[in-house]
Amino acid sequence: MQPLTVIGIDIGGTRTRVGVVDDEYRIIAKSEFSTPTSGGRSVLVGQLAEHIEKLHGLTAGGIPLDTPVGIAVPGLVDSATGVVARSVNLPFLEGASIRDILPAGRVGAALLMTDIEAATWAEYRASHGTVARFVHLRIGTGVGCGMIVGGSYVEPPRATPGHADVLIVDDRPDAPSCVCGRRGCLELFVSRRALSRKLESAGWTPGREQSDATRAVIDKASEWLSKALARLVETLGPSVICLGGGVVHAWPDLLRGADGETKPIRLATLGDDAGMIGAALRATPSPFGRGLG
Repeated sequence: MQPLTVIGIDIGGTRTRVGVVDDEYRIIAKSEFSTPTSGGRSVLVGQLAEHIEKLHGLTAGGIPLDTPVGIAVPGLVDSATGVVARSVNLPFLEGASIRDILPAGRVGAALLMTDIEAATWAEYRASHGTVARFVHLRIGTGVGCGMIVGGSYVEPPRATPGHADVLIVDDRPDAPSCVCGRRGCLELFVSRRALSRKLESAGWTPGREQSDATRAVIDKASEWLSKALARLVETLGPSVICLGGGVVHAWPDLLRGADGETKPIRLATLGDDAGMIGAALRATPSPFGRGLG
């Protein structure tokens, strides 16, 4: 029998990944490009069409127009309307539905979701889907947190729009403001953007050995991450906290403050492909994808 294949698209704040994934969660073919920061939504959709066409030539039998498509976006998706409610890093996506982002001609089942939902599902399935309370903390261009309880995805609560409450690590009244509109978010201290800015101010450039000043930056960021992990344990009661995202892999010293004996921590296994794989998983019917939760 011909394997079921699905298109997974992960639109990141820095990179966008497009892949064809089969029903064994294997990547048949993939392509990626820098997410456009100018030109708006039409430029992004044009690039998506170009890269799907590229994958068409790399996939045996091509990619039929009715192939299911899952698209993961950074920000918040309104489940009632099916549109992007908020995307701080890519504001041109706000108000977009799945059909606004899907390249013309694609007529298969399509599903829009957040990037953290997609990545959480992928890492959960990579752990064989047997963890009772699975929390995924992902640190890249931004920071996100998702959770699967009893096989169903759960969005951590937010008192106001912006980052989930559990990701507020600095609760001082004069804590720095985040681009999401809240104060004291973990993203302010450990995201790629925040770390790069602070490390550059301390004199660090890629390829150079760390100085005392740059080590101090990482040490402080590690303290904030450790505080966030403690809050996740206390608030969400996870069986496992899966840590992923480009920052975790680029700066492993961030994990120095994470005490594995008291916090159920494990590293993500799918790397930068997690969002793409998860988007594909969620765009298909049971038993391959979203029928599981």
